[in-house]
Amino acid sequence: MTYTKLHWPSEAQREPLVETRYSGRRLLMLAAGVSMLCALYATAHAQWAWQHPLPQGNDLWNLSFAPGAAEGLAVGAAGSILRSGDNGATWSFVESGTNHFLRGVALTSSQHAWAVGDYGTILHSADGGASWSPQSASTGAGFNQVSAPDADHAWAVGDAGMVYVTRNGGATWSSQNSAATANLNDVMFIDTSTGWTVGASKTIRKTTNGGTTWTTQSVMGTGFDLIGVFFLDASRGWAAGTGGTILRTTNGGTTWTRIAGVPTSQDVNKVVFADQNIGYACGEAGTLLRSTNGGLAWSALTSGTQWGLEGLGLSGTAVITAGVFGDLLRSTNGQNFSNLLAGTRSTINAITAADGSAAWAVGDGGAVLRTTDGGSTWNGVNSGTSSALYAVSASDAQHVWACGNAGTMLHSSNGGASWTAQTSGTSVTLNGLDFIDAQNGFAVGLSGRILRTTNGGASWSGVASGTLDALYAIDMLDASTGSVVGAGGLILHTSNGGATWQRQTSFTQDALFSVTLSGSNGWVVGDMGTILYTTDDGQTWDDAPSNVTAALYRVVQTSSSDLAAVGDSGIVLHSSDAGLTWTPDISHAMYALYGATMAGGVLRIAGDYGQVLFNSSYPTPVTLTHLDARLIDGLARLDWRTSGESGTDGFEVQRRTDGQWNVAGYVPARGAGAGTAYTWIDNALYTPGTTRNYRLRMIDTDGRWEYSPVVTLADGAAGATDIVLGAPVPHPVRDMARVTMRYTRRAGGASPPSVRVLDASGRLVADISARVIDGDGEAVLTIFHADFPGSGLYFLSMHDNGNTAYRRIIVLKP
Repeated sequence: MTYTKLHWPSEAQREPLVETRYSGRRLLMLAAGVSMLCALYATAHAQWAWQHPLPQGNDLWNLSFAPGAAEGLAVGAAGSILRSGDNGATWSFVESGTNHFLRGVALTSSQHAWAVGDYGTILHSADGGASWSPQSASTGAGFNQVSAPDADHAWAVGDAGMVYVTRNGGATWSSQNSAATANLNDVMFIDTSTGWTVGASKTIRKTTNGGTTWTTQSVMGTGFDLIGVFFLDASRGWAAGTGGTILRTTNGGTTWTRIAGVPTSQDVNKVVFADQNIGYACGEAGTLLRSTNGGLAWSALTSGTQWGLEGLGLSGTAVITAGVFGDLLRSTNGQNFSNLLAGTRSTINAITAADGSAAWAVGDGGAVLRTTDGGSTWNGVNSGTSSALYAVSASDAQHVWACGNAGTMLHSSNGGASWTAQTSGTSVTLNGLDFIDAQNGFAVGLSGRILRTTNGGASWSGVASGTLDALYAIDMLDASTGSVVGAGGLILHTSNGGATWQRQTSFTQDALFSVTLSGSNGWVVGDMGTILYTTDDGQTWDDAPSNVTAALYRVVQTSSSDLAAVGDSGIVLHSSDAGLTWTPDISHAMYALYGATMAGGVLRIAGDYGQVLFNSSYPTPVTLTHLDARLIDGLARLDWRTSGESGTDGFEVQRRTDGQWNVAGYVPARGAGAGTAYTWIDNALYTPGTTRNYRLRMIDTDGRWEYSPVVTLADGAAGATDIVLGAPVPHPVRDMARVTMRYTRRAGGASPPSVRVLDASGRLVADISARVIDGDGEAVLTIFHADFPGSGLYFLSMHDNGNTAYRRIIVLKP
């Protein structure tokens, strides 16, 4: 489907994060116009994992290896945690449960570890970092590092001289007085009594009683902050800091000597020693240093990166350093380093998928990435252009198009393996693209440009849009109906295949970057966290609160009632009530996200610096519109209909007769069309005088599933008849006394039918059977606004003589 990214501002202007230092502690400052989500997220869809680059692409701030073991951990931005079990040769991404930046990590054994970070975040692991649980220090200030000499004792340091200690494995944390007011950047304990911490303004503090008291240690010189500290034993230690600073002590810090002739003026962030002679240091701008004489002299090593190196560790014979943009450098001889990070760092502006296997991403500099294995591997493809590509669309697994800067249009007929240029007929930048099938497609761009093709892009013709405003996205619902969004809150709509376009009222002046349509429903996102929705083909557009002020670049529908929106600073918002309310996901993305696509039960997101992540926990688009159970010749018969299926494997029929649910049968899914009907007959004879309950376990191709509402079969169910429920009027249900819903049921039904209101999970909210107007034929059902406990998605369930019909209801409350 269509993906659009605003082609302005430029790469430099939309740099999402600017790193700086203030009083010796790293802070992340936002570039102009970008907001940052800094809350601890907790949503049901926090199962995001990296696909590109690998093992991940966020900044890494620190790493730690278990003493004498092969296990290691690295932590970084957006709650990133990496785990290694082979001395740092390979790494895997681990779910942390937070989006907060993690600054420090300590792996005290192969099993016990702590990670700390912004907003007082403390995480603990008892299984070597495979899983993590939060601990509380009762502070919202930021932690920069943690040191743990054993599984019970740990010290964490951070803002304004803050020191916290645990002596019971993290069950409780208490503060200590470090006698420092400067930010503390690093800490190291060699046992449960003796430790050092360093920080801004040459701060060095030492304790010999587990932190009960801290004494000041001094060093000559001015104008530097200390960032890292390392002690080999109680006597020999080193500290590192700004401006190429490296300090050395041989008497436990009673005196410190600043090393002259260090071959860098860059900030040195970490220093470690393997023994009393061999040591390493890392720092900004790819700085790597080595000493063979206990730190008295240092030589520069070639790192192969220009980015900052923040963490440093030793494991076996390996030296590993981690840094900005996910750099992971490793050496087995202490001199030659290779980068373990695999993949391009080109900004990805658009991503689309044809199914669960085939997907494509395009971006700056003509970058094209392709996967044929569901994203396990992404390979770069020569696009034949260096122009930035802003949109990509696929009609199937073989036919793919991309467009971008200066009217660039590309086409592939072999699944993206190779690309050929097409003549778009324009030199303006094209931002949005959507192909309905292999022949018919639309593209939109600057200056109100709308292009149309009916021959697969062999030729393109202009269509009058009625505006000169920039257009950023298009979504065609079918060959006739579609919408375009653009600058200044512009929304255009066509119902005649794009021959003419009518302006719709959005009531916003914010730029709109993405639109997604589904039947009469539609959703739009844009600048300043704007989210709009419609339930009447765009005749009216209403605001939905996003609770963010950052730009949102893409919105996709993942099921009939589930949606996702992505934007600046790694924002991922999720809605499970058809776009009425939105909550943040723990995305583990640090940089801006410009693209999102749903196919084959997998939601993929992409953005700056080549980042591609995926989530398979979002519901796939399958909507159950009808389910009934009826008795025919002593046998139960289930009939159900769906309005659409995508990635659905089938329906497991479950029966409850003795208080427990049992599997009674299985019906394979048959298609993705509207109104697909299914029938299943239970061969177990029904016993008169008993009650049976049935439900469907609707299973996706990736193994995920959800239950249908429960239907009941009881005596007298023979002769069940159809029920047709009309739409509520008005809809959505707003703050008013009542709405009406017309229904039709054929002669022969019970009098009156039962009617219940269910929430989105199938729980009973209200029984309104008493309000049903009895009688056959068309009648009116009254629903009061007070029947619903809050805003959201609900279902009306009408049951009549073994037949149950459903109608989705959207409710808005002040």
